[in-house]
Amino acid sequence: MTPMLGLEVNDLRNELTRREVMQEIARLERSLPQLGFSVVLTAAPREIGLSLDALWLFNRTGIANAVERGGANRQVLLVVDSDMGHAACMAGYGLEPFLGEELIHNALNAFSTALAAGQLSPGILHLLAEMECLLIDCAESLENAFGIGPFEFQGLAHLIESEQESAVVY
Repeated sequence: MTPMLGLEVNDLRNELTRREVMQEIARLERSLPQLGFSVVLTAAPREIGLSLDALWLFNRTGIANAVERGGANRQVLLVVDSDMGHAACMAGYGLEPFLGEELIHNALNAFSTALAAGQLSPGILHLLAEMECLLIDCAESLENAFGIGPFEFQGLAHLIESEQESAVVY
């Protein structure tokens, strides 16, 4: 039977200071309301490994609801196996075009030092901060690429006459 997991912190190992991590996830989700963040501490079955276990958890345990399928899935999942000293991070299909494996791998490298030292909560907080920076950088680069950077809306006539903001009209 597939376990149903909560949307934020699932400490199946009882190793985590949940309150700090939950507060940070709540802050992130207020800052980036179009995204969701989840953390799962578990012991991955040795025969399948952490990467496959993370994929299974992401797709089968209710972390993303039924509405969040395909490109609408903008969840970020961190799965930690502290026994093995490994972590995996997955981004939903809606984030994959923007968060490549290299960016996620770099964020996980920052977490690996804390994981090796047994400092799970501080490490997770650091990883979440790294992910926030990556996602904000991604959003800013998209704004610049499509010419929809921050501007003050001054009415439709202003937009139509403005060469700088013309991409917004289309």
